[in-house]
Amino acid sequence: MNRTSRQVLAGAAGGLLSWLLWTALRVYAGANSGRPPSDPFHYIGPGSLFAGCLAALLAWSVCVPTVSPKSAIRQGLLGLLAGTALGGGTLFALFLFVRSSLSDGRPSGLQSLVIPWIWCLGFTLSIMLAVGISSLPTLAKMVRSVLGGVLAGILCMVVIRAAEWSPLGFLADASAESTKPFGWVTPYHFSSIGLNILSGAAMGLAWSLAETALAVGRLRLILGQSDGKDYVLAPGPNRIGATEGLEIPIFDVRVADLHAVIFKQGDQLRIRDKGSECGTWVNGVQISETAIRPGDSIQIGPYPLLVTDATGALSFSSYTYTVAPSGPTDMSTANPYPYRRFPVVEPPPPAPRDSHRFIGPFGLVHVLEPGTSDIGRNRTASIQLLHDGSVSRRHAMIVISGQRAILKDLGSRNGTYVNGELVDGERELQPGDMLRLGVTRIAYRV
Repeated sequence: MNRTSRQVLAGAAGGLLSWLLWTALRVYAGANSGRPPSDPFHYIGPGSLFAGCLAALLAWSVCVPTVSPKSAIRQGLLGLLAGTALGGGTLFALFLFVRSSLSDGRPSGLQSLVIPWIWCLGFTLSIMLAVGISSLPTLAKMVRSVLGGVLAGILCMVVIRAAEWSPLGFLADASAESTKPFGWVTPYHFSSIGLNILSGAAMGLAWSLAETALAVGRLRLILGQSDGKDYVLAPGPNRIGATEGLEIPIFDVRVADLHAVIFKQGDQLRIRDKGSECGTWVNGVQISETAIRPGDSIQIGPYPLLVTDATGALSFSSYTYTVAPSGPTDMSTANPYPYRRFPVVEPPPPAPRDSHRFIGPFGLVHVLEPGTSDIGRNRTASIQLLHDGSVSRRHAMIVISGQRAILKDLGSRNGTYVNGELVDGERELQPGDMLRLGVTRIAYRV
């Protein structure tokens, strides 16, 4: 599930959860409490619960890719507290503001247009700030919270206005009518399950849109347990390391707790090594600090990452670099084409035409001799996949006999696949086949 889908579903689930909890509380509390409809509780009660549930699930969805499940739940509970407090406080302040603005209890034409927008923007800003505060806050996340709150206010007003002209509006009105005996009628139909779900989904979408709007690039993990995953690069520092809560977490003993930092300086994206033991590599060259651009390859420990633009595509046209007039030449920016930046290494002599070649991680070519060869995390294996924890120690075996290559699974935990099909027992390989062991892909060539 991608980031946007996860946050939209989390917002929708928050809206549904708040409606269920408030309905249960209202039924448990019994009949009319005797409060008049103008009592602030009728506005603050369901609204603060809506804000708390929404902030809890959105904070969880923001944190879950970068922290352990236990930590994500903890941040979600913090979001529940922050959302309830900020949402409830904002609604109370808005209630006092609206009541003081209406001289005779009825809004004028202009007020009827402006007040709903103030109400909606203020409320959504409080929820998004609660999400930012409870999801391991950084300056970039707080900026994203403000922009997300504004976008959420606009989207929620669209949802509310659309509900008034659709069957959903009828459901909201019917639900509000049904709660009148309990003295519970809220201004924006928190009593409507449909409107709650749509408003929550709109806020989840707004957070994702704000993240995309502020992105300056992306990093795509090429190989590893989450290969293909994109990390959004914010304008502020993007920390890479083996620590929970970093923008780009890579949990591996060969990756330092804080390995490197990617940041924007002027019109350039730059990466700086933070004194890691195994170093940071860009396009095959170890660096201390250098500029990067879409198409560059970064290696952190054994994990290669590809730099792309903010949309996730490769683009070179919008990036312009200059070389400093003094000091050491930055070789990664002296030439506009990544594949020409460094001296070309003479390739090894070609393998015999009848050889069996297996192209594995990092472009390593394994030429297997006739006989039996193991693949796995065992250090004695012919093809070692030490980087992939989902690969068994003795995962599979390849038997080379003349022109034939037979693949056998050795009872691995996660199975062995050829061209997406699970290998049950053994299978003869054909040139061009793509093997997958765990999350590692290996191409077979002759």
